[in-house]
Amino acid sequence: PSGSIARTRLSATRRIASTLDLRLQRFALETLRQQLSALQGRNVGDGAVIVVENATGNVLAYVGSAGESQVDGVM
Repeated sequence: PSGSIARTRLSATRRIASTLDLRLQRFALETLRQQLSALQGRNVGDGAVIVVENATGNVLAYVGSAGESQVDGVM
């Protein structure tokens, strides 16, 4: 329920701007899943994706993992 607490607190304060691109976010997740599927049997269990616009530094897509767990090893 910590997520619901965060949503409650955020909605009570102000809006947060995001640079994430929903279409690119979905593409990154699907591409990661396809790559992991292609790597089955090669001891690859999960992965992560980050897409950054070089000119601005804006994060356009961030996928912490392809499943339920979060890798969060993107640097």
